[in-house]
Amino acid sequence: MKKIFKLTLITLTATLLTGCCLIDHTKTIEKVAEPMLKELQQFYKEHKRYPNAKERDVMLERSGCKMNGDVCMYEGKELRIVHSSRDIDGDYYMSIRLFKGKDIPKNSLASCGFTIKKDNKTTGVFCSKAPCIQIRQ
Repeated sequence: MKKIFKLTLITLTATLLTGCCLIDHTKTIEKVAEPMLKELQQFYKEHKRYPNAKERDVMLERSGCKMNGDVCMYEGKELRIVHSSRDIDGDYYMSIRLFKGKDIPKNSLASCGFTIKKDNKTTGVFCSKAPCIQIRQ
């Protein structure tokens, strides 16, 4: 019994000190981002241009979102489309985030994004997970 308690205490302490979250929210965002990337690739292949906001929202709906402005409701979570446009190089970049509470950057739990190059090649979906505990001044 003492061994189990010690192991649990060590695991909990390590988790808290490293800032690792037990829940990986990137998996939820990836469920939207991966089909959305395929939708965008197909759109660019057919139209030789990137979508406007209305066309983007239609593709997000086909990817499983219920859209309300820049918010994608998916599996009971509010995923915010924080960026979707051409960058300075002419490539298309999209970023989707899940926030805790108010939608300010310091409350981001997870983020996924991808880039479509002008030649229709992609970076693939890349994600990052924010630490659960953030030490601030």
